[in-house]
Amino acid sequence: MGKRECGFSICKTKSGKLTRGRTFCGTEHNVTLPNDCPVGSRRVALTHNHPGGVNPLGSSVDKATARKHGVIVCIKTDETRCIKVKK
Repeated sequence: MGKRECGFSICKTKSGKLTRGRTFCGTEHNVTLPNDCPVGSRRVALTHNHPGGVNPLGSSVDKATARKHGVIVCIKTDETRCIKVKK
């Protein structure tokens, strides 16, 4: 994914199948992920990288996004970690 933050939405259909949205890339420190889940499904998670392996536990913005949208946020550095916060 390079030196920019890139990520995608993870969506869940009514039948319970998980699908992924398109990949979007932003800057070195930020990416905006629109809700591009197919009609009839809902966004359940957002995943993105942190270039350079910085902050695998999620930034304050990552936690605020998880809280605001009621989704899990996964961050990929050298490993992938997911955070879920109470709304």
